[in-house]
Amino acid sequence: MSLDLQDLRTKVSPDAKIILSRIAEQRGLELPELAREILHKFAADHVRALEDAVRELNIMQRRLQSEGASGLIRAAEGSSR
Repeated sequence: MSLDLQDLRTKVSPDAKIILSRIAEQRGLELPELAREILHKFAADHVRALEDAVRELNIMQRRLQSEGASGLIRAAEGSSR
């Protein structure tokens, strides 16, 4: 199954193009392939960081609730609405 690729037109600095072109050359990739790989990894890393933050927030909320400090939780829930 092939990915449904989306067109993302962008410009990069001359320095970035030189460096990315060399990396692509070393890895036997075309520059657009390398750019897709880099952007995909960046997006995946961002999602993982958000997942980690949500897990940490859930742990903190459970601890706050278990110690009767639910005022902070209600304040946080109210500010997100």
